[in-house]
Amino acid sequence: MPVTGGGFPLEIKGDLQYYVTIVGQQTPGSYSFVGPDGSVLPVTRQPKEGMSFQLSTVTGGGGTARVTVPAHLEGGRIFISKDPLIMPSSTDSAGQPSDTGYVQPDLNNPADPNQGNPYDFFEFTFDNGRIAFGGNTTQVDGFSLPMTAELKQDSSGFDQTVGIKGRDAGQVIDEYRSYTAGTPFASLVSPGGTHITAPRSAPAFRPGGAASQYFDSVVADAWKRWDGEGKFRLPVGTSVYVGGTQGAGTQLVFREEVNGQPTGEKGTVSMPVTPDVAACSGSLAQGSDLEKSVEVQLCAAFNRGISQNAPDIWDDASTYYKDGTYNKYAAFFHSISEDHLAYGFAYDDVNSQSSVMILPNRDAPTSLALAIGN
Repeated sequence: MPVTGGGFPLEIKGDLQYYVTIVGQQTPGSYSFVGPDGSVLPVTRQPKEGMSFQLSTVTGGGGTARVTVPAHLEGGRIFISKDPLIMPSSTDSAGQPSDTGYVQPDLNNPADPNQGNPYDFFEFTFDNGRIAFGGNTTQVDGFSLPMTAELKQDSSGFDQTVGIKGRDAGQVIDEYRSYTAGTPFASLVSPGGTHITAPRSAPAFRPGGAASQYFDSVVADAWKRWDGEGKFRLPVGTSVYVGGTQGAGTQLVFREEVNGQPTGEKGTVSMPVTPDVAACSGSLAQGSDLEKSVEVQLCAAFNRGISQNAPDIWDDASTYYKDGTYNKYAAFFHSISEDHLAYGFAYDDVNSQSSVMILPNRDAPTSLALAIGN
């Protein structure tokens, strides 16, 4: 049942020697953390041992830890880690602690104090009565621990489970190595074999990296295919975006039509390069809202290996990750996740392929249950 005050119970199953850290915003721009008793304090007031607490200290019996999540927490993350995470608060211009942020783990930084500490997280936003609960498991930044999340709301009959079930971390990483063998994605496994870095965060897919041209040829082929007015035709909702390029290296120029009639709205997209595709950034995350609505579709198409198909069938999930050049990191996590839903790249929610769960009303969930490993 939702708890008094509009919060809800969080249950965590698995190895109760692991730690949990819950952080988010109750006031925009100010981060707080949740204590084992459900209390909420600014990140500047975390104890010297940090914001993490061991699951065994909040066990409710039956191998399940229980914590009360408050009625309002936006931009929230529930971190699960083998050891306590070191995440100090941000500092202001004078070098004093500030609740405007907190230092999250960066396993690409050899000096990060969380190196060697496998962790993963569930992200969510909720404000009882104002913002419907929405949350998801994610591999957008990387992978260390398999996790499932079950969200329930008895009043609406909502009950959905997402994530990776039936595998421990070692099994996932071994399967990933086999799946990506012989490709640039195989290099994303950490030297110690405890973490997989997502392409968008990996030096290999950034400018100058070993895989920094991985998507370039399929982008160039698409730009040639769309050379000429009307060669590009993309339906999105009630709109259809119609236009074309003038060959490789040029901009994609398009206009919006509704019911076959131009609305007068026009946009352009600059030809992306591999780092743009891997991170859904740069030329694929700029300009007007109209341009961004096309850019997210383009980025999803290149990651899913479907840009060679006509844009008007990009919503056919049966065509994703089949042949040729595509994001094999994302493809792998879709292949092992519940209902093949995963967040493998930033725009993976295009065509509802991500692990996002959103309640149908703004009331509190009945429960959120996370399970670590198999």
